[in-house]
Amino acid sequence: EVPLLDRVFARVGSADDPRAGQSTFVREMRETAAILKNATPRSFVVVDEIGRGTSTTDGTALAAAVCETLCRGPLSIFTTHFYALCDLEATTD
Repeated sequence: EVPLLDRVFARVGSADDPRAGQSTFVREMRETAAILKNATPRSFVVVDEIGRGTSTTDGTALAAAVCETLCRGPLSIFTTHFYALCDLEATTD
């Protein structure tokens, strides 16, 4: 059963905006920050592929941090290509 939601957020796709001087990474981080700031426990969040515009180490760290934050808050769907995150549950509280 899906609970009553107050907001729906989505962070999907990746594209830069050179006219605005924004790289893919900058856009991704701004959109993610807005979601994390505004989502409530009654929100629904879809996040796809955080950290793609970075190195593997940095991307894994960013994706792990976002995933952990979302696991403590709103109903979420989180997808990633960072296989190291499959073991995240075993290493966190």
